[in-house]
Amino acid sequence: LKIGTACKEVGFFTVVGHGISNDIINSVWKSTSEFFDLPLEEKQNYVKPQNVYPFGYSPIGAEVLSNGKKAESQRCENAIVQSVAPDMKELFSLGPDDPATNFPPRIFPCNPSNFAASWTTYYDELNKLANLILEAFSIALGLGEGYFEKFVVTPPAVVSSHSF
Repeated sequence: LKIGTACKEVGFFTVVGHGISNDIINSVWKSTSEFFDLPLEEKQNYVKPQNVYPFGYSPIGAEVLSNGKKAESQRCENAIVQSVAPDMKELFSLGPDDPATNFPPRIFPCNPSNFAASWTTYYDELNKLANLILEAFSIALGLGEGYFEKFVVTPPAVVSSHSF
């Protein structure tokens, strides 16, 4: 299997011929672009405290992902810690629609009107693709078909889109 060889010899792989239709991709791209083009005041309606809803909208400057590196460097001996600037991106993220994952129900923007439908379809297609990739890993590792199924009963997959 090519995926096994790529993982062993190169360390990564690119998914091509994934089967997600251009119509689905174009629909989610369009609705997401339209969402990011909305006024900040409207997008702010979808910012929720992490302990209430860990998904949704995150405005420019709300995240500082390099803080993870800062925390990591603080553990190193003689580390120099510098203050870091916030991330210059905004994002929208969506979690699973399955009560068994213990995540809250999804919250979608009302505008654009096709946002919920396009993101739900895209999320579902990506989840199917993730399962196919996991199956390929199982076969490439010589574990047999379906080996990982018992471990991934309710995958807590998150899909996000960033705008820089």
